Amino acid sequence: MPRGLLWLGFSLLGALLIQAQEDTTPDLLPDPSLDSIPLQPNFQADQFQGKWYVVGLAGNVFSKEQGEYNMYSNNLELKDDHSYNVTSIMLK
Repeated sequence: MPRGLLWLGFSLLGALLIQAQEDTTPDLLPDPSLDSIPLQPNFQADQFQGKWYVVGLAGNVFSKEQGEYNMYSNNLELKDDHSYNVTSIMLK
């Protein structure tokens, strides 16, 4: 029995490795360059940075249990190249 389970585990691991090595992803649209996306007129990047609290969240998982959601915040820090360093913190 233990030898059979070990063989099954190695077989599944091998199948996963083969699947990961194959290029099975469909031809996806390439991401646009960020330079091609226009900014909102008069956008003030320095005022957008700071701590933001997540008050709503959408996902693709259904749960019957209520009250299992944890609040978290995102801290956005403006970098010299005008991009943001985003840090998410789970609140207790």
